[in-house]
Amino acid sequence: TQSTWVDMKSLCIVSDRIVWRLYLDIVVIEDSGSLLDAIILTCIACLRMLRLPNVHIDEDSDEVHVHDKESFVPLKLLRPLPTVISFCQLSLSPCDSTARTFLILDPSDEEESLAAGSISIVCSGNSSR
Repeated sequence: TQSTWVDMKSLCIVSDRIVWRLYLDIVVIEDSGSLLDAIILTCIACLRMLRLPNVHIDEDSDEVHVHDKESFVPLKLLRPLPTVISFCQLSLSPCDSTARTFLILDPSDEEESLAAGSISIVCSGNSSR
């Protein structure tokens, strides 16, 4: 799918011939809750930290020349990257049989397993839209 955060033209090295292709693989080592939040924050950090080499293609020989690390350029982002926040709903029934419902922010894996429901909200950070 096409990104609305990354400037696709900035990934172009030679028009209609050579472009940067970005891959991001996530390996979950441990899930202690709010996994979606952690994955999105990791993706955001990777995009913000990414620096692409400044590349020149010799059109006569089709040789690729990568300039030194000092000339690496940050990925051009079109708008603020999204942020995410997750909640879960816990219903507790104390001894007097009046059930109480609580919203838990950033739930742990134990809270998620006991939850009646959960919701994750992703915001783009752009208040004009």
